[in-house]
Amino acid sequence: MLLVLSWSTVAPIFPLYVRSLGASIFLLGLLMAISSLMGLIFRIPLAALSDRVGRVRMLLLGLLVASTSSLLYALASNPLQLLPIIIYQTLPFSYFNPVAASIVSDLAPSERQGEVMGRYLISPSLGLVLGPVLCSLLVDHLGYRGLFLASALFPLLGFLLLLLLPPRVPRRGLEQPSVATSLREVVTDRSLLLLSYCRAAFSTSHSIFATLFSLYAVDVLGLAPSQVAALFTVRGVTNVVVRLPAGRASDRVGRRPLLIVAYAAIVLVNLLIARAGGLPLLVLSLLLYGLAWGTRAVSEWAYLADAVRPEVKTVAFSYLSTIFGLGSMLGSILAGALSLRISYGEIFLVAALLNLSSVSLTLTLRDVRPAGRR
Repeated sequence: MLLVLSWSTVAPIFPLYVRSLGASIFLLGLLMAISSLMGLIFRIPLAALSDRVGRVRMLLLGLLVASTSSLLYALASNPLQLLPIIIYQTLPFSYFNPVAASIVSDLAPSERQGEVMGRYLISPSLGLVLGPVLCSLLVDHLGYRGLFLASALFPLLGFLLLLLLPPRVPRRGLEQPSVATSLREVVTDRSLLLLSYCRAAFSTSHSIFATLFSLYAVDVLGLAPSQVAALFTVRGVTNVVVRLPAGRASDRVGRRPLLIVAYAAIVLVNLLIARAGGLPLLVLSLLLYGLAWGTRAVSEWAYLADAVRPEVKTVAFSYLSTIFGLGSMLGSILAGALSLRISYGEIFLVAALLNLSSVSLTLTLRDVRPAGRR
């Protein structure tokens, strides 16, 4: 949670901060695309490395890097200085979640993967809730730079807690296959390829939102930065609340039905944002966004945990995260490029269209259920 909290505290104002340093919207999109690209490059190798040098050790290193990257953001004086900082910051965010998720999945009974993954995913979701709340409360008092300095404290606290109270990570008694072998097993599975496409479609639209929504809300709809942060909080709250019940529901009825509902809701969210004329409709949109996001996340991770062998799980989780990063990179590029030609509202219509095909594709996923319910 603390790693996510460090970023979600500054995420609502990050586009505004970059622009305050003199960057254009196109450069903002390019910087965010570079972050996604670095995640694609580093994620699988670093996650695979964690199986060999120790997953807890890699988590500790990631927390230290995250803390120092926040300090570097606060010291930046022009947008070009952000480039090496973004690359540096990407290191922990590229592998932290799949490595932590693989530990949690190893600890969970097979018939309760959905519930346990839902419980685990509540933790980063709490970070997504608390971060915008802190941003809304502090940004007017601390300013952008002060907010980055404050955000550095959270991963530092996480480092100390993990160092003093390390989890008892189960040892895998199975021989670890090579990264290439594990990847081959994942990418030759038709259902996992379809899931990859759906995940990429969501992350593309999600990145478009992350790049442009704050600017859209402030410049077009006339909201204050603190109101934008409050909207992020609405999304975060529903994202947290839905994850545990969504995980339990997916254990009972299967992963596919929840994925179908989630992707249909994501389409609706982008349509509502595109046509929003003020705060009430945006509140509704962000509330629904959080519900859809949380349901999709739990169902996707649980589906993957059911579908792959335990010894390839870390690489498989890293692959799924890499696909998300690929979509994020594409979304950032699209956001910057499309903003030069069409309006913000029209860009969110494009985001809705991207997710429309995912609704039908999830119907064709093979039915993978927990071992205890087959």
